[in-house]
Amino acid sequence: MVDQCDLCGSANLSVAYKVPTTKRGLTVYICEDCSLLQSLPRIDYVEKRDNATMLGGAGWGNIRYGKGFRTKHALDLLRQHDLISSVGTLLDIGSNRGSFVKAFLDENPKANVWAVEPDERVVSDYEGLGQVRLIQERIEHVDLPGGKFDLIYSSHTLEHVRSGRACLEQSFEALADNGIMFLEVPNTDILNFENQVEEFFMDKHLYHYSAKTLIELLNVTGFEVLFGPDPQDETYLTLILRKASPRQPNVAALKNEVGVARKQLSHYEEVFIANLERLKKGSRWIEELSRDKRIAIWGGGRIFSNLLEYGELDASCLVGVIDKNLSNYIQAVQGCKLLKPEAIQDMKPDVLVIASRLFFDEIKAEAEELVPGLEYVSLDDILNQSAGTQ
Repeated sequence: MVDQCDLCGSANLSVAYKVPTTKRGLTVYICEDCSLLQSLPRIDYVEKRDNATMLGGAGWGNIRYGKGFRTKHALDLLRQHDLISSVGTLLDIGSNRGSFVKAFLDENPKANVWAVEPDERVVSDYEGLGQVRLIQERIEHVDLPGGKFDLIYSSHTLEHVRSGRACLEQSFEALADNGIMFLEVPNTDILNFENQVEEFFMDKHLYHYSAKTLIELLNVTGFEVLFGPDPQDETYLTLILRKASPRQPNVAALKNEVGVARKQLSHYEEVFIANLERLKKGSRWIEELSRDKRIAIWGGGRIFSNLLEYGELDASCLVGVIDKNLSNYIQAVQGCKLLKPEAIQDMKPDVLVIASRLFFDEIKAEAEELVPGLEYVSLDDILNQSAGTQ
């Protein structure tokens, strides 16, 4: 069987990027007719889950904590549009550890909730949630009732499924006529970043959406966009949707996007390779700095992992590694123990390396509360081998 584009159905797919660290043998293809990036083969399910791994490459996954970072943003957005108190029935597709479900019920405790989450390892997170119907299955295999849900929440799930189009069609049928769908996926504009040091094309992501390909897919599956995506947000595509009418793909409108996507991919590959090399120089700079100053790192995620793997950072130069959230799920990253924020007071660092792109300001503010007056180093500082700023 010839692979077909999930958006427009074309078989005109060509290799766009070969993922160097894939553990599933995935290759990224581009549809030459509509520009949708998609990874093949479409390995959407494995019999045995891999152990939780913190890697900067394509094999990262199974820690199951990332969706929780987006819960507050989602609730804030839904609240702005008065879409919480009016919901009688909620469907959370790919509910993970239940972060959104729990927060939603705190504000609307009368809501009836269906939570679809296939990972049996997180079942205990739903204990005590009597009004939640937990379905341990992939969404593709769930028989959803038609027109039932007032709100469908899908945060960082659509990129994982075997067919994004089929999943949206399934959601369309399950959504009440006056219902709302919240949808968020990664944004391929990340490929434009100059400080990318983590593999964007992870093995668990089969689809890679731009704003234009996602909106076209929504049009094809019958949705109308009420809000989003934010043109200033290069990291996430966040939308609020309602039901309209399905239509045929407008491939002609996307033809010019093929060149745009290829240009992004070329930039990404060049910058990514160069930055992994720059991590080596940045790591030597950190080690040199540690001769005179006590250095701690806050952020044990993918950036830190690649500092160790590609930068070959000698972790013995650090007085400690902090991660507020990841430390709840794994004890160490490549042999480096993860500590809670309070431990920074015993470390007594002079310099704090913040190994986070999105949460730099938040981490800095929390660190200042615990140990005022630190010198701070960002990812950009490491790549540029320059001194951090106060």
